[in-house]
Amino acid sequence: MLHQRTMSWAVGMALALVVAACAGGVSPEQYAALQTQLQTREQELRATVDQLRAREGELAKLQKERSAVPPPFGIAVEAFDASGKPAYEVEPGTWLAFVQSGMAYDSPADANYVSVVEAKSRKILAQVAVDMPKGYQSHGLGVSADARWVYVPSLSGSSKKLHILDGRTLKLAKTLDVGSATHHVDEGTYKQTGKFILVDTSNPEHGQIVLDPNKDNEVVGRIPFGTVLGRPYSGWSSPDGSFAYVTVNPHLPDEKGWISKIDLSTYKEIAFFPVGVGPVWVAFTADGKTAWVSNTKTNNVMRIKVGQTKEEKDEVVATVPLSFSPYGVVLTPDGQKLYTVGKTYGAADASTSVHVIDTEARKVIKHITVGKQPDHLFLSPDGKEVWVTENRGNQVSIIDTATDTVVGAIPMRGDVHSVRFVQLLTATSAMAAAPRAATASASSSLATPGASAAPSSPSARGDARLVAQGEKVFQETAACFACHGKDAKGLVGPDVRGKTADDVRFQLKNNEQMVPLKVSDGDIEAVGAYLQSLPR
Repeated sequence: MLHQRTMSWAVGMALALVVAACAGGVSPEQYAALQTQLQTREQELRATVDQLRAREGELAKLQKERSAVPPPFGIAVEAFDASGKPAYEVEPGTWLAFVQSGMAYDSPADANYVSVVEAKSRKILAQVAVDMPKGYQSHGLGVSADARWVYVPSLSGSSKKLHILDGRTLKLAKTLDVGSATHHVDEGTYKQTGKFILVDTSNPEHGQIVLDPNKDNEVVGRIPFGTVLGRPYSGWSSPDGSFAYVTVNPHLPDEKGWISKIDLSTYKEIAFFPVGVGPVWVAFTADGKTAWVSNTKTNNVMRIKVGQTKEEKDEVVATVPLSFSPYGVVLTPDGQKLYTVGKTYGAADASTSVHVIDTEARKVIKHITVGKQPDHLFLSPDGKEVWVTENRGNQVSIIDTATDTVVGAIPMRGDVHSVRFVQLLTATSAMAAAPRAATASASSSLATPGASAAPSSPSARGDARLVAQGEKVFQETAACFACHGKDAKGLVGPDVRGKTADDVRFQLKNNEQMVPLKVSDGDIEAVGAYLQSLPR
């Protein structure tokens, strides 16, 4: 304590002064005067000590008050040093697949792993054990739109934290203590906007939590159990990023569930509509007008007409009965085929099939044999492959969507649950890279590294003729609207309003899906002027 040290120093100095006086042979009168001075000084020091005690008490009170301020939503955050060289090296424009494999379902793995796979060659570039406590079982995976962060949930009963890795070094960067197990991670449209990450938790107080990866993964919202009035399974954002669709089970067993529609600007429920028993997975068409949901306990999938505004009603318009219990689902880019798995959990009777549904005919048209206990399905960025995660097969099986046959498999260390595709637009050695994550039917993107540059020329924004030329190229000649929407706000590709001619040039040169496009330099300048002219 500061006051104790002050008093100790004062007493020591007083004794030293008395000893010095005695040694110097002072008179009794002088000695008495010295004693009076010392008494006065002692009184002054005691007053100072009292003041220090009071200040110390005030400081302790302030520290207690500060420590009592809870973190956002009461979710404690712990940060770690994730610096270091990249765990993998790739060239610009490379499509990567981040794959999770864990320790559940009698897995042979000795740890929970994240693997980085070069999607075209299917070569594993890196495979890293996640720094997770004993007993945690990774189950799910998410990757931010810029691939800066990798999100690793854990579904085991002892799990309390979400683990977040640096997307380049694959080292642990942060944990969020949500007080319960975590499950799926959905980026949905957030792959395009890069604004939010939606994470399932088993904590009724939190439900789904919403993170902002651009603000160091700050928790910016949540959808508690009480908001959806039931037991949520998982949540997905609509393609335009306005709403989250949460599959919900009632508290009573074997009763029909529902989908709760959440306004992502307020995190409030604006509507709900009934589906089957045990709703699990939701898949949207690229235009966001239709969705499909799998119902595990009524053995069917349902087609949903999606309301496009807060006021427009969502409703089930068709049901496809099945002879199995559907789980994960994914749509082809044209929405003509829906792939699903019939998941079973026992080691002895683990399922081995992926089923293909014709969405117009509304019937199963093919059964595809894969490895043991397929779980979820992920469409490759070009829409030509479906990657199937296998809980007990400990691999990713790959299906060709043209022939609906298995064309390959990638072995993993343990049970596999999730895959995420991301395109890196610069080399991994450059930490400022701004990669782009793939949507379910991504075909091209004008996303660029870093923020948008200034317009290519001072007059580019204001030249009406150039803007009109660019609009024609965007809407007709190059048909950019097919991926980025008529208003350029994003469809299967990202929002490109405000992008420049330099941005377009970069993509035409480095994005393998845009390289085949032949656009003149004049048209590139015009498209840049048009995109710059659009309101944001």
